[in-house]
Order: sequence, then C-alpha cells, then structure tokens
Amino acid sequence: MSKMPVTFNMSWFRFAALMALLLVFIVVGAIAGKEIGIIIAGLTFAFILISLRLVFGRYHSRGLRYYKRQQFEKAIAEFKKSLDFFRAHEWVDRYRIVTMLSPAELAFREIAMISIGSCYAQLGDIETSREFYEECLKEFPESMTAKSALRFIEAAKN
Repeated sequence: MSKMPVTFNMSWFRFAALMALLLVFIVVGAIAGKEIGIIIAGLTFAFILISLRLVFGRYHSRGLRYYKRQQFEKAIAEFKKSLDFFRAHEWVDRYRIVTMLSPAELAFREIAMISIGSCYAQLGDIETSREFYEECLKEFPESMTAKSALRFIEAAKN
C-alpha cells in the first residue's frame, strides 16, 4: 500500500448527530434486552452504516482504493462514476448525514472533482487537473482545497 495522503474533512456537528443516533440504538437495545439488546443494536447500526455506504458510496470508495495504490487512471474512472451518481442523485449528497450516515463536511461531488483533479496532476496532466479544480470552484466557490490546488499549479508554473 502506498503512502498517498487521503484526507477526510469531518463536520463535528454531523459526527455528534451520528453518535446521538448510535446512542439511540444502544438505549433502545438496552431497554429491549439488556446486554444482548445492546449488542444487537450496535450490530444493526453497523450493518445499516456499511450497507448505506456500499450502496451510495461504492464508486467513491473504489476511487480512494485505486488512488492509494497510485492507479490513477482507474481512480479517475471511479471518481467520475461517483461524480455522475451524486449529480444524478443530488439529494443523497445533500442529506448524506441521513442517507449515508456520513459525517463528511464536504459534499461527495466536491470530493470527486478534487480527487479527479489530483489524479490528473499525479499523471502530469496539469491542464486537465486545472479544469477539474475550476469546475469544482464553479459549483463550490468556497472550496479551500480547490483554491489551494489552483494556487499551487500557478506557483509551479512560475
């Protein structure tokens, strides 16, 4: 496995909401059946969490795996599928704390565009990389990652 950095910006508010939901599962489990109820509730929560991420986040997860292995062409293909999926189902991305039980601060569309731009940069295709970062800024004007990447590209040019 490579040492490629992969970041995850987490919203502490979303994380707290997710932990509150887990606590609800545990309390209901404790009321229903003491220790075994708590175990069943925890396993049920984990099953739901994994299932939602497998259904809605499969392309994103594959893209990250390929990125970490430095298989950038394959990562690009998966991140593009992820981008297409979340554009077609924008509500899944917008309400990701509910639909995917994800505490991610950034939208998956934003992450996909940034990741595609990063992959192209790793492959040496700086112009295509720039296009994806600029596309990201059109949809997410406050994206600090896209802004930083574009500044880095400009600095490297000079």
